Order: sequence, then C-alpha cells, then structure tokens
Amino acid sequence: RERWRLARFAGVTLAACVALFSAAASSTHVALNDYHMRYFVPALIALMAVGGAGGWQALRARHQGARVLALTVALMLGSVRLLALDGSTADIIKPDEAGSARVVAARVTSLRLDGIEGNYWHVWPAVFAAEQMRHDLGATGSDIMGITQRGEARRDTFLARLSAKGRLRLACIDFPVERCLEEVNIVMNPPALHVREFAPEEQIPGGRTLRFVEIDLAD
Repeated sequence: RERWRLARFAGVTLAACVALFSAAASSTHVALNDYHMRYFVPALIALMAVGGAGGWQALRARHQGARVLALTVALMLGSVRLLALDGSTADIIKPDEAGSARVVAARVTSLRLDGIEGNYWHVWPAVFAAEQMRHDLGATGSDIMGITQRGEARRDTFLARLSAKGRLRLACIDFPVERCLEEVNIVMNPPALHVREFAPEEQIPGGRTLRFVEIDLAD
C-alpha cells in the first residue's frame, strides 16, 4: 500500500512538472531571457520532491531515516555556504554589460534624456544604470523609459510625456536614425513623428554606436 501511495504521488507530481515546464516555456518573456532556469524553479522543486520522497522511502526500508535527514541538513547548509561565496549576483547588471551601460547612463543623465532604445539586452542594463546614477546624484524629474521589448507597458506614460513636452530626446544604441524611429513606432505605436539627430554620435564600449535623437509630433 505504501508503494502505491508513493507511485500516485510521483505520477501526479510528474504530470504537474510537465504542465509547469510547458507553461513557462511558452512565455515570450522567458524566451527573451534565453529560458533561464529561474523561471522553472517550481517544476524543479516538484521534481526534487519526487526524488526526495523516493530516496526517503528506499532508505527508510533499511531503517536509515535519521542518517538521511542528517545528510540532507548537512548538504543544505553546505549549499547555503556556497551561495554566500558567490558574488556574481551582487549587481543587477551583468559584468559584460556594465561598462557600456554606465557610459550610456552617464550621457543620458548629463543630457537629461527621456529614454533609451535599442536591442533588448543593451537597453535594460543602461536603463537600470541610469536610474541608479540619477538616484545617487539626487536627480529629480521623470524616470528613464526603455524603448524595446517589454517597454510597451509604459506606452501611456510615453504618449502623455510626448504630448506635454512636445518632443522627447532619446539615446539610441547601435540603430541608425531611421531604425530608431521605427523602434519607437513598433514599441509605443504613437501618432506620426519626426526624428532628427541633435548631437554627434559616439562610440561606446563593446564596439557599439550611441546616437542622440529627438522626436516630435508631425504636423
């Protein structure tokens, strides 16, 4: 009877794992983040539960439950210690993006730009760095918008700011001017716009080009 209960538990849990993995894998956000394992944690925990229950039952038959418990506690304490030694998550920005992100952030802050646009992986580290820089400097005013995938969530804010100011100034990473305007149209779906460069382009770390564009409503 004990074996059948364990089998039913394993069957239900494995079915739930398949559903969890499938749901996470179908997400566009997860795909944009290269299917990072953090999105599959619930399913992984469920699989660990199956393995743990099976191992416990197998060893319990030999009356070694106390030894298994002691070993599990030791391993958990060891894993916590190893996590504490890992400094790779001390910054929200990956080390290979930090240099260019902070250069972009410095230009955005000094020029008081409204947003940053470009490739998903280049924009968000620069937005995070710019917000941190503004916080450290005690800067006031509107926050920095990211104009790329996932940036459409702030479309209403973007349109309201454009309407109030009449124009917006953006830092555009790697895109030519026409592509900068195209990205704004794709992400924010605004009314017809004009675009122009208002400052010379610059080279930034990583072999990228930073362009400064101003957009305003077409007549």
